[in-house]
Amino acid sequence: MRYLALILAVALCVTPKVATAQMSVSATQIHLGDWILTPILAAPAPPGALAHVHSFLALLDKDTVTGNNITSIWYIRGADDNSAWQAMAWDSQNQWDAIYRLKLDLGIGDEWDSRWATKDPKPGTPPASPPSPVEYIKGVFTTDPLAGMIALMVDRDELVEILVNLGYKAADVPLEKALVVGECQDRYVLTSFAKTIEGVEASATSSVADGVAAGHAYLATKCAAICFPYVTVGPWVPTFPITWTPAPWVFIFCTPTVGGCSSCNYTAEVCRGVTRTWTFTWPNCSVSTYIDNAFECWTQSLLCLNPAGGGCPAAPACAAPPLGAPPPGTPTYINN
Repeated sequence: MRYLALILAVALCVTPKVATAQMSVSATQIHLGDWILTPILAAPAPPGALAHVHSFLALLDKDTVTGNNITSIWYIRGADDNSAWQAMAWDSQNQWDAIYRLKLDLGIGDEWDSRWATKDPKPGTPPASPPSPVEYIKGVFTTDPLAGMIALMVDRDELVEILVNLGYKAADVPLEKALVVGECQDRYVLTSFAKTIEGVEASATSSVADGVAAGHAYLATKCAAICFPYVTVGPWVPTFPITWTPAPWVFIFCTPTVGGCSSCNYTAEVCRGVTRTWTFTWPNCSVSTYIDNAFECWTQSLLCLNPAGGGCPAAPACAAPPLGAPPPGTPTYINN
């Protein structure tokens, strides 16, 4: 998954449906504090045309939810680059309700399910009739008694933050904060997000830098005082000196047969320390870095025949290969 970290947005109104559009989901996500915006791409027309962002589904990190907070918001692009974006949200806190509603309405296939930025477990059976979203504005549903007042407040940020912390049915999204976006209109910032995603999709190497350049170029024509914020994540790099650390063999399962086990299966992990660098560019154009430490681990498998039958010993009884280097396969990463 590719990542960006950016800022801003708002809107309201009706839910457009494109039942046969066969849309897709981008692999590039926009991170906004505790929220992640997943871009939904319209079906190219004609075939071979460049990707076009239709909308964003913003999902709150469920580990940060308090009480009845809103956790799923849909930002829908207008007719052109200068149009307002609509915003809809779900009363349900199960983010798969929102995902399945969009999959149904927009013709998004199951093959994109891994790209939705939710921690909620995927239901074993899709809901027959997932709930529809309702109109949303500046942190609350338009039907909320506070909606009219919040929509008119110049300094609504503090009130919405308090409501969210109290567990109220509200959402504190960084892209809706005047403190973040200043005087730049939300429609331009959201469109710059869309331009960024389209730039990544159009890049021959799926370059985040190409996307950010496209988004920033558009934003500069509308809100020159704001620097386009984003984060880039470097590759995992081994910590020097490189030291492979094997863990003990662990019994996993036996191959059963009459009288016990005909063979015994074990695994062991081989790990090394790694780091990667996160580089943050902020709205004021300052740059900071963060070093992420972890262990990169491979799993080695071992099968021992057990001709005598009976149970398997806790440790391998057959000759085990040396564990000084990783076996083939894809490593896993464990945070330090």
